[in-house]
Amino acid sequence: MKFFYQKIWWRIAIFFNRNFYRGGLFSIIFLMPLSIRKKHPRWLSLSGYLSRKCKIVSIERKNENFLIKSKKYIFEVPFVSDDFFDILYPFLEISNYKVENLLNNPFFSEGCYLTDNCCLRCGDTVVDAGTNVGFFTILASKLVGDSGKIYSFEPVKEAATILKNNININNCKNIEIVEKALGDQEGDIEFYIDSENLFEGSSSVIKPESEKSRRKIQQTTIDDFVIANKIEQIDFIKVDIEGAERYMLKGAEQTIKRFKPMISIRTYHLPDDPEVIEKILKSYVPEYKIEKFFDKTLRAFI
Repeated sequence: MKFFYQKIWWRIAIFFNRNFYRGGLFSIIFLMPLSIRKKHPRWLSLSGYLSRKCKIVSIERKNENFLIKSKKYIFEVPFVSDDFFDILYPFLEISNYKVENLLNNPFFSEGCYLTDNCCLRCGDTVVDAGTNVGFFTILASKLVGDSGKIYSFEPVKEAATILKNNININNCKNIEIVEKALGDQEGDIEFYIDSENLFEGSSSVIKPESEKSRRKIQQTTIDDFVIANKIEQIDFIKVDIEGAERYMLKGAEQTIKRFKPMISIRTYHLPDDPEVIEKILKSYVPEYKIEKFFDKTLRAFI
């Protein structure tokens, strides 16, 4: 509830921001219930805006789901989310002033995972923590090429099912799905599923209002996974796991110290995430350079 009122304050504040006409109307739209926005995805989401503005992204119905298409990728999704906007645009190889200004507005954008300083290269081995239906994983798969490898961690079986389909329709051969959560220890944990936002709000840390949405799932750590699978290199770690980011980092200490991978991690789920996550990373690798998109995304690299 506190976060809901915080969002309202952000939306009011944007009226006094110079970027209002490049995003204020969307901020108002974001206050609408998700159920309404799902019914009109092309008009009530930033991804819909992108599809109309750029002309090279299309959104089509597929039974109960949607297909988002570009020249290079096809994604099946349960609904058209605002978050996909941040992820898709950097990979479309276009330049659009209005779209880029929307992406740089912190009132609704979480920031892109990749920048010139924090990027994927051919042959990289990548950990995608919180894969969901595969937006980052599919794109990363293409960027690292056949010589690269993606380990995609997604514990919600409904999301993993769509993820498998997206991997198949995009003909990705270098992705391994791991249907487990990532944290600071091995074992079964209680996982909370947000039934209203099944594919984005599931968490082992943040509890939804409905206690009926609890589920037992398996959890592992990156350190244990690397040892068990005899992985010789980790080059990039992307993390968006709804409040469990700090625990995942604790379970990846030896891997991060050993390989010093680039890391792109969301830092807005818990109030002290920006400070706590940066402190953990710098304690592991003091030479990390830190790049932030406000208090929403942190990127670490050497």
